[in-house]
Amino acid sequence: TATATATATSSSSSPKRKVTLLVPWLSASDQERIYPNGLRFETPDEQEAYVRSWVANRVGFEPQFKLRFYAGRYAPDYGSILPVGDLA
Repeated sequence: TATATATATSSSSSPKRKVTLLVPWLSASDQERIYPNGLRFETPDEQEAYVRSWVANRVGFEPQFKLRFYAGRYAPDYGSILPVGDLA
């Protein structure tokens, strides 16, 4: 989410802090359901490049956090993205 990304960016601005942002990797059909304006990603690397560019354009510097992806799925009954399997 934008809030989590903003928090990770702010927290990572100090070189003493190591920040990892966990991002769900969704199937193409789930991406189609929830991402706006036809936004789709073929690979996690493509999504990471998009997230980093999105953040840099808003804060004016390159974010220093790590991005890690976990398998997720959209659960329409809950209106949420849920992890598939263990996040550890």
